[in-house]
This record gives sequence, C-alpha cells and structure tokens, in this order.
Amino acid sequence: MVDPVVVGVNILEGRKMLGLSQSGLGDALRVSHQAVSKWERGECLPDIHALVELAKLFSSTVDELLHEREEEKRVLTAQQDGAVIWQRVQAWIRERIAEPSYRTYFGPTQAYIDENGELIVQCATPFQAEWLFSRYTHLILQALEETKVRSDLMLRFIHASAYGADKHKTRFQSDRVSLGVSI
Repeated sequence: MVDPVVVGVNILEGRKMLGLSQSGLGDALRVSHQAVSKWERGECLPDIHALVELAKLFSSTVDELLHEREEEKRVLTAQQDGAVIWQRVQAWIRERIAEPSYRTYFGPTQAYIDENGELIVQCATPFQAEWLFSRYTHLILQALEETKVRSDLMLRFIHASAYGADKHKTRFQSDRVSLGVSI
C-alpha cells in the first residue's frame, strides 16, 4: 500500500534538491502551490500524470517516489513521525481557532523531528514563527498533550529566509525563536 506521507517526504526532498519553492515546482507541473503543499504534508497523492512528471524532474522513477528507500528509512521515519504529529496538532487546533487565523499561521507550516529529537515547526516568515511561538505555543502544547503523541519532544519554531542572489534557495534559521522546555 502506498503511504501518502512517504510520497510527500520524497517530493519534499526532490524539490529541495532542485532548489525549488512549492510555487516553482507547482509551475513546472502546472498545478498550484497548494497542491504541492498537500502532497508534501501527505494529505493527498498526486495524480498519475503528476507522478510521471515528478519522476522526470527528480531523475527518478515513479516507484522510487512511491516507496521509502531502505538507506533512508530511519530519517524518513523521523520525518514521518514529525509530519504525522504536526498533522494531529493542526487538526486539533483547527477545531479551536478561527479559520482565517488557522490558514494564515498554521496552513503554511511543515514539521519534522530532527536528529536531536526536537519537533521542528518550519514557518514561511520570521513573523509567522514569532506569532506561533508567542500566541499559539500554549495551544500547541495542549494539542500535543491531548492527542497523546510522544512526550519526550522539544518544540522549536524556525523560518525560511532567502539569502544571497539565489532566491530559489532557502535556509532554515533556528536562531530566531526557540522553546527549550520539554513537552
């Protein structure tokens, strides 16, 4: 059976290797950046035409896009755990805040668990990272507690920022906002 989260991680990795934004990949495939975001979060799968085009872009095969690779299994598992945890948090929070706030502050985010066991929430802007940290940390912690996910996580908010002349590359800065409290 095909796991949408595995496919999403493979698409995310391929996109990052090409140095493309979600909009850039969407333009190449003639789909919206929202569709790319949903694929990467494992909310849905691309149609067969998009899978074939993705495989060509990533110099890969459709089969490689649909399945996790053995050598990356440990990394994928951590990323999947983070993606699944964040999806649960997002679903819990979506029921408790206004839809415009949810779309603005939670919609354009992704999460993964890094090598230190921290849940890293990737935000699009420094403002979004600051806002999630200052305004929504208590709700995120409550969601993590009530959805009964891993209790050994640390939570950190980071943001992407363009650097240099190459606006297609992004780096994730962790020096802006951090929460050093175990949850």
